[in-house]
Amino acid sequence: MFTSSMTDNNFLASSYIGTGKKYRDTPEFVHAAFDELSTPPSIFDSLYLPNARLSVLALVAYSLPNETPVHPLPDPLSYFSKEEPHAINHATTTLLQTLPIPPAPVLEKIIRLAGQAWLDGYKSVVYSHTGHDRRCPFWIIRH
Repeated sequence: MFTSSMTDNNFLASSYIGTGKKYRDTPEFVHAAFDELSTPPSIFDSLYLPNARLSVLALVAYSLPNETPVHPLPDPLSYFSKEEPHAINHATTTLLQTLPIPPAPVLEKIIRLAGQAWLDGYKSVVYSHTGHDRRCPFWIIRH
C-alpha cells in the first residue's frame, strides 16, 4: 500500500500552483498540502495562546487582538501577497499579538479564499487593514 508524505503532497501540489485550476476541483493531495501549509506549528500555540489551565481571572486578563472596525471593508484579496513570508521571530509574534484582526465579514472571506489564493500563486498573508506590510505564513489565518 502506498502512503504519501507531506513532502510528496507538497511536491505534487507544486505543479498545480499558478495554473488557473480551481482549488475545489483539485485532487486530495493538493488539499493536504495546503492543510499542512496553513496549520500553525504546535509550538506557536503553546507559546502564544493562553494555557488551558489558566484560572478564570487570568483568562479574563489575557490580552487578545481586537477586531478592527474598517469602512469601507477591504478587498479580501488585498490580504494575500505573492512574496514569501517574513521569518517568524520574537518581534513578529509580538507584533501579531498586538495587531487588530480584520472585521469578521472580511476574515470569513479570507478564510474561504485562502486555498484558492495559494493555488493562484500567493505565498503569504498581510494585515492590509492595518497598514503593516509584514508578510506572514498562511497558517496565521487559522491562528
